[in-house]
Order: sequence, then structure tokens, then C-alpha cells
Amino acid sequence: MVTAAAYRHLTQQLSAVYDPAEAQSIARIVMEDVFGQSPNSDKALAPEQLDLLENITARLLKKEPVQYVLGQADFYGLKFEVSPAVLIPRQETEVLVHQIIQHTADRSLQFLDIGTGSGCIPITIKKHCPNMTASGWDISPAALEIARKNADLNGVEIRWQQIDILNRNAWENAGKWDIIASNPPYIPLRESHLVPDHVARYEPHLALFVDDTDPLIFYRTILDFAIEHLSPGGRLYFELNEFNAGEVAELARAKGFAEVTILRDLRGKERVLRVRG
Repeated sequence: MVTAAAYRHLTQQLSAVYDPAEAQSIARIVMEDVFGQSPNSDKALAPEQLDLLENITARLLKKEPVQYVLGQADFYGLKFEVSPAVLIPRQETEVLVHQIIQHTADRSLQFLDIGTGSGCIPITIKKHCPNMTASGWDISPAALEIARKNADLNGVEIRWQQIDILNRNAWENAGKWDIIASNPPYIPLRESHLVPDHVARYEPHLALFVDDTDPLIFYRTILDFAIEHLSPGGRLYFELNEFNAGEVAELARAKGFAEVTILRDLRGKERVLRVRG
């Protein structure tokens, strides 16, 4: 079977569980990333490639995210290894990264990403701003192992630490940071029904959900951390839940932060908070 025919067949199969546009997109990713072929190629796939495609198709039909099936994801023009131990890097987070890169001008600054997951935020920023000294914290050893692999994959040096930001004793000797960023867990459990089924089923709940009784716990805690550890005039960036973005902004103002700005993503949703210390 030639690649073009395999692409059409895969698209047809995936259309049973995905909308047609998404089915086409996923099929294209498989052909390009797994087999290195254009979806329109007339190059024949070898028997072992067809076996691999059959295995991939079976997993995709269960709505397992294509990034987990292939073990990699694209983010801001870079490749990242991913597994169910980390969230899949998303386009919305690129808004946060772009803001930091734009406002940094590759100065020699100290950067910290809290809840780093795959490491996509500090790795991308370090790649574009090589004079930055970047660190990433996460509570999960499995996530940090993925992050280390991704730093090696992208040829950058990041300092990784296993730290639970909610444990305030861990802040001792944390030093000062010019830029702090975080894409924390921010979906209240009561909103879990709004999360796509494939996300809720396959992605790590530890990185997605917060208890209904205190949905802003990570924002509040990181703001308190920033009061102690953000350098004068430094900046703090959060990825936001569109449904409580205003509450996070008010929380930052109440804690005395200046220039509190909400930024929208490409779909017009309130997605990033930028504040100055």
C-alpha cells in the first residue's frame, strides 16, 4: 500500500471517532512523523511499516492522544518527548512562552518554571534566550525524568528540582528570580465534565485538576512565593483558566502586585496573566 492510500484509509477509520478535520490532521501527523512521508506520497510502505500503522490505528481508535501514541509533541517549533506522566504541550501555553521571550530580549536573567511537566516552557525559553539561566520544578519524579530527556533532546541546560510548591518549607533557600512562570493545575473537579474525554482519560489528573473547595490554591501559593522570591521589578506569568481569570487577577492586585494584565489566546480566551513585582 502506498502512503497516500494509507493516509486516506487511516483518515476514514479515524472519522468514526473524530470529526473529519481532526481525523485528517491526526492522519497527517502519523504519516509525516512516523514514516517521514507526505500524505500525498506514492511511496509504498513496507510490511513492517503497515504492521506499525495497524498498531497505531488501534490505539488512536480508542481516542488515545496521538502525542502519547507517537511519544512526542510539537511546541513552539520544537519537539518534545511526552508520556502519560506529563501534560501534552498545548498551543495555549505558547502564548505564555511568547510573552516571556518578547519581553526578555535575551538578558542574563534567572527564570523559574513551577510545575514544569515536560519542561516545554523553560526549554523553549532557554532555546530562544540562551543567556537566561533556567530552572524547572515539579512534584513528580516521572515528569522530571521526561523534562531532563527533553532538555538533552533540544540541547539546552536546565536545572531541575523535585519540589512541591504547596510545601512552604521547601521555599527555604529558594533564592531570587527575575521571571517566574507557571501553568498550574487549574480545573476544578466540578468542571471535569467540560474536559474532553480523551484528556480526562489519558492525561495526568495531578497536573489538571484542583479541589472545588479552593480552585485558586496554586495561584495563591505561587503569588505568596513570588512576594518573597521575585526580584524587584521582576515578572510573574500564569496560564489561566478562562472561567476564573478575573479572580486570579484580583488576587494578584490584592497581594500588591503592579501592572496586572490579562492576555488572550488566539481564540480570544483570557489565557495568560502577567504581573510585575
